[in-house]
Amino acid sequence: MRQDLPERDAHHRAFSEVNGYLDSGNPSGIRMLSAPNGQKGHKTGEGGVNGQVRMHMDANPDLAQLSVNQGLSALRSAGVQAGRTTVAEVLQGLR
Repeated sequence: MRQDLPERDAHHRAFSEVNGYLDSGNPSGIRMLSAPNGQKGHKTGEGGVNGQVRMHMDANPDLAQLSVNQGLSALRSAGVQAGRTTVAEVLQGLR
C-alpha cells in the first residue's frame, strides 16, 4: 500500500498540471495547429482547385507519371492555378 502512494501522488500532480494548463487558456510555448479556414479555392468538387487540377490531369494522363514539382510546373504552364499540396493530393488520388 505504501508503494502506491508515490505513484498516486505523481498521477495526481500530473493531472492537476494538465487541468491547470487547460484552464489557463495560455499555450505558452506550444504551437497551436491551425484549423481549416474554409478557403473556397480548395474545394474538392469540380468547381474547386482540386477539380480543375483533376480535370486537366484526366485530359492529360501523362501528367500522372510526373513528380509533384514537374506536374505543378506543367499545370502552371497550361494556366491552371494550383499549389504544390493540391497537386500532390490529386496525384496521390490518381496513383
